[in-house]
Amino acid sequence: MIICTNNRQYYPGENVMALTYFAPEFHVGTVGSVLKRANGRLLAIRTLDGQILKWFTIFELESADPEDHILREGHYAYVTTDRLGFSLEKGAMVQIVKRIDEIDYYEVSVNNGSERYRVTSIDITSQL
Repeated sequence: MIICTNNRQYYPGENVMALTYFAPEFHVGTVGSVLKRANGRLLAIRTLDGQILKWFTIFELESADPEDHILREGHYAYVTTDRLGFSLEKGAMVQIVKRIDEIDYYEVSVNNGSERYRVTSIDITSQL
């Protein structure tokens, strides 16, 4: 698995452009404005049938183990969001295959503020 990182930080009020698909309102090329920045984990998952591999934020997954709430590589989790833009539904069980412990997250406003998305620094770039 190749992991790309973007060490550039974005600041509130800065315009950025999406490099990945999140939802019909936030897809490749969509321009939005950064509202705030935070730091957290990023997790790569695959479905139980091995068909899909995607990056998730810690806010989009919940541990399937009621005794252990820490999301680790090899562990199983449930998807907690329905804003994924593809056929993986809320409540689906997935397996964590890779974990990045430190990555910047940005809350980005699009469509004149009517939609907000939490994205990572690898999902956006400066508006061209």
